[in-house]
Amino acid sequence: MSKFSGFRTRLQRATHRRAMDQQMIDEMKDHIEQETARRIAAGEDPATARRHATANFGSVDARAEEVRDHRLGVWLELLWQDLRFAFRQLRKSRGFTAVAIITLALGIGANTAIFSIVNAILLRSLPVPNPHELRILHWTGKDVSLNNFSGSGTSIDGRFEGNAFTHATFEDFRDRAAGVADVFAFFPVFHQTTETAGQVGITDVLMVSGNTFDSLQVNAFVGRTLNPTDDQPNAAPVAVISHRLWQSRYGADSDILQRTIGINRHQFSIIGVMPADHVAPISGDPIDVYVPLAAQPQIRPYRALRSYNNWWLQLMVRLDPGGTEAQLHALLRSSFEHTFEQSSTRADEPDVRLLDGRTGILPDADSLVPPLYALQGVVTLILLIACANLAGLLLARAAARRREFAVCAAIGAQRSRLMRRSLMESLLLAIGGAAVGLLLSVWLKDVLVTMLPNPGYTVRLDLSTDGTVLVFATVITIATALLCGLLPAFRASRTNLITDLHSGRTGGIARQRLGRVLVAAQIALSVLLVAGAGLFIRSLDNLREVDPGFDPQNLLQFRLNADQEGVAAQQRLEYFTRAQQDLTRLPGVTSAAASNIRLLGGSMSSSGFSIPGREPRPGEHMQAHTLVVSDSYFETLHIPLHLGRSFGMQDTADSEPVTIINALLAERHYPDQNPIGQRLRMGGTNYRIIGVSGTTLYDEVRSGPPITMFTSFRQDIPPAMDFLVRSSLLPATLVPAVRQTLTTIDPSIPAADVSTLNAQFDRSLAIERTFATLCGSLGGLALLLCCIGLFGLMTYSIAQRTTEIGIRMALGALPGDIARKVISESLAMTVWGLLAGLPLAIGVGYAVRAAFYNVTPYDPATLIAAITALAAVSAVAAWLPARRAARVDPLTALRSE
Repeated sequence: MSKFSGFRTRLQRATHRRAMDQQMIDEMKDHIEQETARRIAAGEDPATARRHATANFGSVDARAEEVRDHRLGVWLELLWQDLRFAFRQLRKSRGFTAVAIITLALGIGANTAIFSIVNAILLRSLPVPNPHELRILHWTGKDVSLNNFSGSGTSIDGRFEGNAFTHATFEDFRDRAAGVADVFAFFPVFHQTTETAGQVGITDVLMVSGNTFDSLQVNAFVGRTLNPTDDQPNAAPVAVISHRLWQSRYGADSDILQRTIGINRHQFSIIGVMPADHVAPISGDPIDVYVPLAAQPQIRPYRALRSYNNWWLQLMVRLDPGGTEAQLHALLRSSFEHTFEQSSTRADEPDVRLLDGRTGILPDADSLVPPLYALQGVVTLILLIACANLAGLLLARAAARRREFAVCAAIGAQRSRLMRRSLMESLLLAIGGAAVGLLLSVWLKDVLVTMLPNPGYTVRLDLSTDGTVLVFATVITIATALLCGLLPAFRASRTNLITDLHSGRTGGIARQRLGRVLVAAQIALSVLLVAGAGLFIRSLDNLREVDPGFDPQNLLQFRLNADQEGVAAQQRLEYFTRAQQDLTRLPGVTSAAASNIRLLGGSMSSSGFSIPGREPRPGEHMQAHTLVVSDSYFETLHIPLHLGRSFGMQDTADSEPVTIINALLAERHYPDQNPIGQRLRMGGTNYRIIGVSGTTLYDEVRSGPPITMFTSFRQDIPPAMDFLVRSSLLPATLVPAVRQTLTTIDPSIPAADVSTLNAQFDRSLAIERTFATLCGSLGGLALLLCCIGLFGLMTYSIAQRTTEIGIRMALGALPGDIARKVISESLAMTVWGLLAGLPLAIGVGYAVRAAFYNVTPYDPATLIAAITALAAVSAVAAWLPARRAARVDPLTALRSE
């Protein structure tokens, strides 16, 4: 009792002081009322009488303020005492404290790491003044017929939504919106060959309208930014570079404004360097060089700049202080109708959408946003499991300390004080878990970034812990403390003095159904995670077993951009032909080929076609993916030719246009005839079919093999091609020889995106692999947390039931009987958790079934594996407590009572 005497004395003194202060205030009020009444009776007006009475007896408000300050001080003192007491209690139970902090650290750290990535990609505003004024422009329409569309689009409820506009449309928007908003345009050109300080490298370039930097309201660190005079047809070619390029390529040269940068062998004068904290308006900040749109003939010479038929520009706007979205939308919508009057693209009910532009443009939103939010949901489940785990342990701990709380209540502690003491422990554990979790998240977020899908360009995410991340961490820390501590605090405050002060060690935790419910809830959530992990793993295995239609083994691939001089297409053809021939002569190389599209690279090129003399059948979709390939393409990839021949030297620009179709196109459009020699029309050109190839995958594994047409690179010469080199050696060993060969041909065209086709195949499954890996890891973590929670609950149960077990054994119960009872209780909680979790797992599986491949949400093998894993974990978690219970000595147990 001595350890409670100081607390009781301080509590009594605080209560006495509070009562005395309240009595003093009441007496002062009575005196003021009496004096005011006396003065009014003497002839004074009420206001003057009140003022004189208050002046004579002092200010009640001032005294009340003093009392409130005193009460606050007493409350803070008591809070500090509770905090210190909670710290001492946790320090005494170091094992429990360590397990609790680690448990919460895993949940909080995983949530913070995922949120840091979500924040960097989706939430962090561009570092520009007033980012809330920025908007992104999209357009929508019904029954859209696209032509020369170089953007991304989606179709929802019959309406197409695209993100690319023509340059002529941009100029119309810019002029029409003047006074309401500034409209600016840009277009990224990734993997451009640049020459800086005598070094040739690959750089990502952004072509921008002349008003882009003024609209973003950003200034250069050195020199100046681009302006409208630079974006004129006859203006001198100029460029602005990033701060990192200035440092890495030019060594932070102070005379940078006297230097040039070569892009596609065209020299651009450097007029400025952006600040180190500047971020491009494209999420991931890949851009190192900015050039005006007027440089399009040097950067993208094969597309017309000022045309209503070339859909390629991304548009953003900054609203003027007096402008509104409604005004801007009305102006742009009326102007947009003019685009379709001049364009070959057709759409019914065209409209313009204004989206929030604070974070800039995310090019691959469709592939990145759903996985990020899904991962955030998964790690939230882990945190809920951790909270349920700790809440169960705290309930058991509170049951073990019920006598202590009863003694506190007996000496005058109020119920709120008991709850506060219990919550202080939860808060300290949550703070400790958050501190360790933040340290863990620093490592986790770097690991998680490597698992994100490769967008095809350099991604630089700012993963620093900013205010948003700190607020998130603080919120989940407080939420964790409340989720873990409210139930134990409520139970701790419900004391029965007679029962708790006189009860023995029998019962207690064994009858606390709430702890069992929490363990069952953990198991139910774990079923969801483990079953989900199993389904994603099965999906990944199924995708890996897909036959791509070609042999990806021992193939080295890389990209060569020969569109460096703005010269005739024939020179590009000569370069590609020589590169293919010289690479084939390398030791160990069996063949080499090239195509304009990287297989399984996530990009595509498609075109509509028609068959002369045949009208399309109702519902027939005459659309095909198109590839431009070299002569030995089918031989190098081991794609079989079912009919006809491959491309050869005879297929030139002066000969008849020819094409090879895949078997899927032949089956669908030439089901009862030999397609060899038949003709089809594509892009205004009639092609003669010379061969039928096997069916292969194209842009991704999941979508399956598409209808595909191949044309010869001798007849349709692309600006850049992806080369494939097959070797009898390991592909990685060829890289030095390949680079040397290419340098000999032309040192200004380096190989970009060097990898193997196997690696490309794996990279195309990045989302599935990320989910399988993370869900598998988090599912294992959920099993571990369930094991800890069940073990902790049963251990506390045995500790509180020692007397009961001793009595049972004294009456003749065998150790095996006691152990079986403990294990049966554990398995009962597991069964209830499984019964609740299996329908939940199947229901969630149906909700996300589009993410699975060739596996059903109720896949029996996966569900059986999940049930077996959880049953095994439950048995392991119950075995040690059961063994301990079976070894209880009846004499020792009864004597201790």
